[in-house]
Amino acid sequence: MFIIVRNAEVVSLWETSSLMQYNEVRQYYLDKFQDMGSSRLYNKNKVINFSRGENILLVREGRVKVSTVSESGNEKILYILSEGDLVGEIEYFNKSTHDYDVTTLTKCSVQVMETNEFHTTVSKNRSIYEYLIKSIIRKFEIVTSQLTDNVFKDAEGKIASVLVRMASQEGKEVNGHIEYFYLKHQDMADLLGCSRVTITKTLKKFRDQKIIDISDNKIKILHKDKLLSYI
Repeated sequence: MFIIVRNAEVVSLWETSSLMQYNEVRQYYLDKFQDMGSSRLYNKNKVINFSRGENILLVREGRVKVSTVSESGNEKILYILSEGDLVGEIEYFNKSTHDYDVTTLTKCSVQVMETNEFHTTVSKNRSIYEYLIKSIIRKFEIVTSQLTDNVFKDAEGKIASVLVRMASQEGKEVNGHIEYFYLKHQDMADLLGCSRVTITKTLKKFRDQKIIDISDNKIKILHKDKLLSYI
């Protein structure tokens, strides 16, 4: 359910079942690893400290953002994860660590698993590899989509694209429209490399055109075709 640009034509994968399929991956992780490691609780806007390469995180409740920070303090969000998502499975395969921060966007419960224990479980159940590959590919698709947005789209196109991408990752159909959690303007700016003012103005424009609505801490996509026309 990503947006692919091919021959200058936007092809929507919105209607595919990829979100439902990935929710199966999330539920698999929640079930398979429920007795492993230890649980930690975090309030909103807290950095989750863990040993990269030695631990793997499983988000059990809430949402987190995974981001890199430059020496000057500028943040770039790589992706946003929610219940059933893993952090650290990439390092498990490539045996090296990356410099990134994991910060809570809501109150969160996370499960911290030792890589050795994780490896033992995976070795005994080879079918887990299929799910790990799916989650790694999903992250690759998210980052690739962001890169495409930054190179080829103007500010409105970037914002429309991220709204569609978040719908494809987290959206639920409610009363004929798609809705998902409201990402703060600054977090969206960090995700897209736009200014917060640009985010605010564009979202207001989309609301005025009745393309989206924002209420009850949710973004609701009311007119997907109009939103796609900006991409």
